[in-house]
Amino acid sequence: MMSKFKIFGKVISIVLDIFFLLLFVYLLIFLPVLVGYKPFVMVDDLDEIHYPVGALLYYHKLDIETLHPDDVVVQKEGNNYQLLVVTDADKEHAYVGGDIGEEDAISIPYKEIDGKVSGFYIPYLGYYVSFLSEHKIFVYIMVIILIADFFIGSFINKLFTATKKKFLNM
Repeated sequence: MMSKFKIFGKVISIVLDIFFLLLFVYLLIFLPVLVGYKPFVMVDDLDEIHYPVGALLYYHKLDIETLHPDDVVVQKEGNNYQLLVVTDADKEHAYVGGDIGEEDAISIPYKEIDGKVSGFYIPYLGYYVSFLSEHKIFVYIMVIILIADFFIGSFINKLFTATKKKFLNM
């Protein structure tokens, strides 16, 4: 029969492994930021944009030369971001809404467009990113616990090794 301390140790070990895995996934999500991509969480089901709700999208700085009809761009208005489908483009503006070549399209200057969606997305991971973005305290707690585990585990290991050597030399 396992002692209560061994069971407690196993439970703590599993919890720390889960924390480490969650933190590792969180860091992996933001690796594309190092090469110029920004994350965007799909929160609405839009007919003209075919990304699933809860998907994590990545977008990059807009290159005017590569903008084509049916490209999806990110527009920032204050603190809000929205996805728009480009119907046409010229040297100074992108046109969104309406059909290609129609007059009911809305003209948006390029300076108001934050970037172009890369087309790569990860389904459902946006829910995780949204939750952690709104509750950053969980990330801080996970980091503190993992750092404490590293130092406390290292200390206990040194103590155990020193005690073991002391008893073996007797």
